[in-house]
Amino acid sequence: MGMLKIKVVDAAGAPLAGQTVKVTGAGALQTSAEGMTQFLTESDAALDIDINGVTVWSGNSAELARDEVFKADGASFARVSAGK
Repeated sequence: MGMLKIKVVDAAGAPLAGQTVKVTGAGALQTSAEGMTQFLTESDAALDIDINGVTVWSGNSAELARDEVFKADGASFARVSAGK
């Protein structure tokens, strides 16, 4: 298992609170005032990341960094940066 931290920001890069983030197998959480959520995920497992009911990323959990950032892009969010 690994810890996955997700930060959700608006188009200008400001944190977005109260966004619903769902990760396959880990349930759904709301972002904090800092735009953050965190999940325990299985290693080397297929998963989807949904923000506000829209799938914003799909793939193997091994492809994700420990810290991921998703930025508002129209009606959805785009993965814009990843850090270890």
